Amino acid sequence: MRVIGRRWARFFRCASTLAAFAAAWLWYRSATVTLPTMSGAAFGHRSPTDPFYVALLRAASLCKWAAGFTGMSVGLMALAEMVGILATWKATRTARC
Repeated sequence: MRVIGRRWARFFRCASTLAAFAAAWLWYRSATVTLPTMSGAAFGHRSPTDPFYVALLRAASLCKWAAGFTGMSVGLMALAEMVGILATWKATRTARC
């Protein structure tokens, strides 16, 4: 029963890593959408230096950075998981010899 629990734990750790990577990728993609430039006809004669537009561009830039660091964190988490799996595999393999 113990081995089954370990296998499920490993499965859920790997699944959570993949889900976190997918979330980081989607977050990054949503932050890299190009925003339209301010034009008078579409936005009621507002300039590109409108405070709301500038704040929106700044928020998008910060989201790009946040998504990038989240992706880096997920990558490191996946690497740590793979090192743990390989270390466990190597330990069980050398114990059998």
